[in-house]
Amino acid sequence: MALFLDQHFGIDDMITIAGTNPSFDKCFLENLLKKYEVPFKFSHRHIDTNTLGVLLYNSFKSHILFDTLGLNRTTDKHNALEDAKLSLKVFQITY
Repeated sequence: MALFLDQHFGIDDMITIAGTNPSFDKCFLENLLKKYEVPFKFSHRHIDTNTLGVLLYNSFKSHILFDTLGLNRTTDKHNALEDAKLSLKVFQITY
């Protein structure tokens, strides 16, 4: 994790979390990085694709938002990695 952060962020960069309901992920990452004494700086801001879905597409569920935008899921069951990849695509489409 430290190597990834070093490769993709500068030592003084503030990291903005993006995803579906990212406050949960931010807490998880903060605890994980703190446990392994990995320095990090998360921004107080985050980008929530769920909020984008509600405001821009009247979509209250991530799977409906993905379908609305033509983003194909491989399963109807929750898959965190796939959700992360599709959330990135939602962000790219809406910005």
